[in-house]
Amino acid sequence: MRNVNFNLAIFGCLCILLVTVQSAKQCMTVYGQVKCGSRAPETPVFIKLYDEDTGGPDDWMDEGYASKSGYFQLHGCASDPFGTTIDPMLRIYHMCKGEGYRRTVVVPKESVKAGEYRFNATIDLNIDEERNVQHKYELPQCSSLQTSTGKPYVPQKKFKPICLTLNKRTQAVKNGFNNNNKQSKSNNKT
Repeated sequence: MRNVNFNLAIFGCLCILLVTVQSAKQCMTVYGQVKCGSRAPETPVFIKLYDEDTGGPDDWMDEGYASKSGYFQLHGCASDPFGTTIDPMLRIYHMCKGEGYRRTVVVPKESVKAGEYRFNATIDLNIDEERNVQHKYELPQCSSLQTSTGKPYVPQKKFKPICLTLNKRTQAVKNGFNNNNKQSKSNNKT
């Protein structure tokens, strides 16, 4: 009986340790600029920051629109089991080629310890890279999360709110874009 209690105590301690290790959050800020070839995007570019998980759904970290000149800044936190390093990636929704596309860009895992990563080169959304195959998607609708966490990165300028709730419907202000542009009807979180 004493041996059974001892084994249960060890099992309980291991469970607590596992939960503690699993809940350690890692935070990441990603800065960059997107362009359509050599030009700034003419339509809004929507960007989501995720932690890529193997065998399960990816963890959403942050989302927002790039500024009119293509700059963005996203910040979010996630945790992986057993204290492993998160695998940050960007899902970029754009219309550079006239239709809606989603492009996935991997953020280097080595940058997680530093807590931030700045893309040195502009992310050209007109280039199809073998590793970052583009898929056709519609530009997601603006979500209410963007007003609190998904502000675009605009150097030396005050941030403008990029979403407004009007008549119980969320619409993109599009950060200086023509508000008459058609907006997607889908609200795809992938």
